[in-house]
Amino acid sequence: MTTAMEMCSTVEYDAAEAMFNRGAYLRKLRELEAQDEAERQQEAAVDQSTVDCDTLHYESQYLNAGQQYYDDYKHVNYKFIDFGYINSDDNMNNKENSPQEEKKEEAGFQELPLMIEQDRSLKTKGGFVWDAGYILAEHVIHEQDEWKQLQHGKHGKPVRMVELGAGTGITGLMVASGMPESVHMSLTDLPSLMPLLQRNLERNQSSAGGRLQATAFPLAWGTNVTGNYDVILGADVVAGIYDPIKLAKTISDLCHEKTLVYLAVNNRLAEIIATFEGAMGKLFEHVEHRAPVSRNKNPNVSIFVATGKKQCSQ
Repeated sequence: MTTAMEMCSTVEYDAAEAMFNRGAYLRKLRELEAQDEAERQQEAAVDQSTVDCDTLHYESQYLNAGQQYYDDYKHVNYKFIDFGYINSDDNMNNKENSPQEEKKEEAGFQELPLMIEQDRSLKTKGGFVWDAGYILAEHVIHEQDEWKQLQHGKHGKPVRMVELGAGTGITGLMVASGMPESVHMSLTDLPSLMPLLQRNLERNQSSAGGRLQATAFPLAWGTNVTGNYDVILGADVVAGIYDPIKLAKTISDLCHEKTLVYLAVNNRLAEIIATFEGAMGKLFEHVEHRAPVSRNKNPNVSIFVATGKKQCSQ
C-alpha cells in the first residue's frame, strides 16, 4: 500500500518534471519561432531577387563587369535599368571609386538617382536604352565647363537643354539628374514614344522630390519649329531610318547664335553621317568629331559637336 508520504513525494516529483518539460517546450517554441522568422526573411529575399531579375543594375552588372560586348540589343530583356546616383564630377575615373551609398550621405550633394523603364512592346529602337545615350550623357557632364558659360543672369539660372529623339529619356534625364540645379531639360520624340518617355520623367521626378527640372512633349523633325535652347542633345539620331536633312534643319531652328550641339553618332553609318555633316556645315560655322569621355567604352560611338549658328540659316 502506498503511504501518504510516498504519494506526496510522487506528486512533488511529477510537478517538477512537468515544470522542466514546460521549460523545454517554451524553449522549443522560441526556436521554432526564430526558425520561422529566418525562413520568412529568406522568402522575402527570394521574392526581392525575383523582382530584381527584371532590373539591370548598370554600374555593377555592366560597367564594372568587363563590358565584354557592345551589341545594342544586349539589355533589351530588362524591364528597368537602374543607373544609381548620377555623379556630376567631370572626372570619369573618380566616379568608379565613389560608392553610391557614400555619395548619398555626403553633405550638400546634388546628384539624383536614375531609373529608366524600357518597353519592348513598342517594337522600335526608341523603347530601349542604347550605349550612345549613356555615353553622350557622361560626355556632356564632363564638358560642363563649356556649356555652363551659357547660364543666364547673375544668379546662374539653369541652362536650357533639349534632347531630340529622346526615346526612353536616358540622355536628358541622366544629365538633368546629375546636375539638377544647373539644367532645365526638354525631352522630345514622336507621339508614339511619349507614354514611355512621360513615365520615365514622372518616375524620376517623384524620386527626386521635385528637384528634377524637366518636361516632355512631342516634336517631329522638319516641321516648322522654333526655339531658343542653349544646348541640343541627340543620341543615335543620325541613322538610316531618319532624314538627316530634316534633322539638321530642326537643330538649326531650335538654336540661337551661341547654342552648343552635342550628338552621339554611330561611326559605322559613314554615308549617312557624311550627308548630315554636309547639311550641318551649311548651317553652323564649326562642326567636329570628338572622342567621347565615358566609362562605357563602346568603340563605335563618337561625339559630333556643332557651334556658331550661321545667321543666314535663320
